[in-house]
Amino acid sequence: MKILIVDNSAVSRVGGHFFTNNLNGDFINELLSFNNTISYFQFYADKNDNISVYDLIKNGVRCVTIKIRKNKILRYLLAYLQIIPEIIKADFIYFYYPNTFRFASFFCKFLHKPFGVYVRGMNGVKDNISEKIYRNAYTVFTVSDYFTNMVNDITHSKKAHTIRPMIPYSNDDVVNGRIYLPRKEYRILFLGRVAKDKGLGELVQAIEILHNEGFLIKVQIVGNGEFLKQLQDIVSEKKLNNIISIEGPVYDNDVKAAYYKKSDIYVLPTYHEGFPRTLYEAMIFGTPIVTTFVGGISALMIDKENCVKIEPQSVESIVDGLRYAMNNYKEMGMMANKGTVLVKKIVDKNRLSHAQHLNQIISNYGK
Repeated sequence: MKILIVDNSAVSRVGGHFFTNNLNGDFINELLSFNNTISYFQFYADKNDNISVYDLIKNGVRCVTIKIRKNKILRYLLAYLQIIPEIIKADFIYFYYPNTFRFASFFCKFLHKPFGVYVRGMNGVKDNISEKIYRNAYTVFTVSDYFTNMVNDITHSKKAHTIRPMIPYSNDDVVNGRIYLPRKEYRILFLGRVAKDKGLGELVQAIEILHNEGFLIKVQIVGNGEFLKQLQDIVSEKKLNNIISIEGPVYDNDVKAAYYKKSDIYVLPTYHEGFPRTLYEAMIFGTPIVTTFVGGISALMIDKENCVKIEPQSVESIVDGLRYAMNNYKEMGMMANKGTVLVKKIVDKNRLSHAQHLNQIISNYGK
C-alpha cells in the first residue's frame, strides 16, 4: 500500500538528506517491513538539531518537502498545492495531529481517499474542525485512553484506538524491588525535549527555592531543544551549576534507562502534552513521578496514587510537589510500585505495536 505520512513537525535537511527522530523512524521501518511504500510530507529546515537522526531517504522513504519561508501565506499556498497531487497518488494518508495541514484531510474526503489521524498532542484537538476530521477519518490512533474516549464519543463509534507506547522498552524491562528509603541528597531527573513549554524555567526557580530551604538536591536535565542555551544561561545566572547539570540528549536506550534507575524523582512540569513517553519510562524503571496533569496525563496518573500532581506554569506548585516527594519518600515508593503494576500491562510486548495495528486496519480497507 502507498502510504503518505503528513508529519506535524518540520524535518531537518542535512547534506541533501532529510531527518526525523528515531522513534518515528522505528514506526516507519515497521510499516516498510509490511511491504508498504512510504512518502513523507512536511516543511524542512536546514539544520542539524541532534534530535532528528533517522535518515528518511537512506531508509527508502520518498520525501516531499517544502522549505520554510518567512512569508507564511506563500509558504502554505505552495505546500497545499504540492500536497494535493500526493494525496491523489497515495492509497492511504496518515496525519500526525494536531497538524498545520489538517485542512488537507478535506481534500482526502473530496477525492474519496481514506485517511487516518494519529492524535499525539493536545492543542486544538477538540475544536469543531477537529471533530469533523475525526468523523471523516477511516481510523484514529491516540497516545492515551483520554483521547481515544474523546474521539469515540465525538464520532459515536469505536474507530479510535490507543497505541502501545512508542518507546524502546517493554514489560521485560520493568524494574521490581527498588528500595525507597529517605535520602540525605535527592537526585531529580528531567528527561525530554528542552523547551520553554516543558516548564524548565519554572523548575530552575523551584530548585533554587528548595536549595535555599536547605534541601540537598542534584538535578539532571537530559535532552536537547530550542531552549537549551537560554536554560544554560539561567542556571549560570543563578549560580546553580553545581546543583543543576544540563547534559544534552541521549540516544542509547541502556544509558537512558540508567538515568531513570539512578534518579530518586522524575519531574515533568510541562504545559501541554498528549501522553508523554517519559512517564511510561519512569514507571517502567520505578522512578517516583512528580508531574502536571495536562492533556491525556490524567487518564493514567492519579494524584497521591501513582504520582504527585503539580500545576503547570507554577513555581510554587513545583516547590510544593518536590518538597512533598522528598519529605514523604517512602510513600513515593509505594506510588512508584503502583505505577509499575499499571505500566506492565500497557507495554506488554504481546500487544500490537502502532505500526502493526495501523497496518492491520488499513489492510482491511475496501474488503
